[in-house]
Amino acid sequence: MSAIDQLCPQCGLCCNGVLFGDVELQAKDDPKRLVALGLKLHAKGRAKAFNQPCVCLVGGLCRIYESRPSRCRAFDCAALQRVETGTLDIREAH
Repeated sequence: MSAIDQLCPQCGLCCNGVLFGDVELQAKDDPKRLVALGLKLHAKGRAKAFNQPCVCLVGGLCRIYESRPSRCRAFDCAALQRVETGTLDIREAH
């Protein structure tokens, strides 16, 4: 089982509004598709964004994980990075 599978469903800080107030979409994201999947977008300057907590976080899991926005795909928290490099034990990360 991967570190993501073990750690992320128990945490959710990246999606529940504790770490971020909102998430800006990137050029390669498809706003229409993301709205169809349930995200509620708003204008943030010239960008589009969605507020945190994310409406797609359900029971500790992202219900659109395979179709999540670019920023969500790119984000790995420090605890996950340390578990993956072996500098933090998964039990300590929990």
